[in-house]
Amino acid sequence: MSKAIEAEMETEKLFNIQKHIDLIVGNIIMQLVFGIRYSSDPKEREEFSKLKSLIDSAVKDIGSAAGLILQNKAHRYKNWPILGTYYKRMMETKKATWSILEQNIENRRKEIDFDSDAEPIDYVEAFLKKQYEIERKGDENYAFTHEQLTGALWDMWIADGEQDFVLENIKENDWIKINTDANVRYSNKMLEANFPRNEFASAKERVTFINATLGCRISIIKAKELIDTIQKLENGRIPLPDPFCGNSR
Repeated sequence: MSKAIEAEMETEKLFNIQKHIDLIVGNIIMQLVFGIRYSSDPKEREEFSKLKSLIDSAVKDIGSAAGLILQNKAHRYKNWPILGTYYKRMMETKKATWSILEQNIENRRKEIDFDSDAEPIDYVEAFLKKQYEIERKGDENYAFTHEQLTGALWDMWIADGEQDFVLENIKENDWIKINTDANVRYSNKMLEANFPRNEFASAKERVTFINATLGCRISIIKAKELIDTIQKLENGRIPLPDPFCGNSR
């Protein structure tokens, strides 16, 4: 990656560091989920750019006024003026995104030795091995289905896109307005770690501590969102935005 950055700095008049940061973050997710990384190869960069563009588009639409309406029984609005346009675009985005995710799942499936006792090295391998184990025993499989896997991967990427949207639209000193549930949970965990005896810090101590951790929060927030999603899956709670669910309501 560093070589690619250096090469671009030498050849390009206008150097865009953001796309390299996006690729690095994307590689963290891909490594944890699929056990692979996007290289500097133009073909792989193009695939990543396409996926990133689709996720950005989905997050923008979901966060719009129309997207908020479509979160409840979206399919009934598909022929409405304006809302129908949003619905069709969101479904096209979902189809294109899931196609990329499903292709990566199948590529990973071909590489897995399902009879091996070795520990899984990524999320998809662990999921597919559990799926294989359940099906081989002939047990009913409700949780480890293809739809659950694809939906979980979708939620992981959407979580990444949501954080990109938040971080791109805040001012340097506007940290106190970052008030998502995830950030509140993270701040509380950080406070618990620094006050292990459950002592109540004064308001000033709490504000000073949380503000001082903003830098590290931004750097690890994407990985934390991924971990939160995996925990939701383990607890049987995978939130799927209604317009992108595989079943109609």
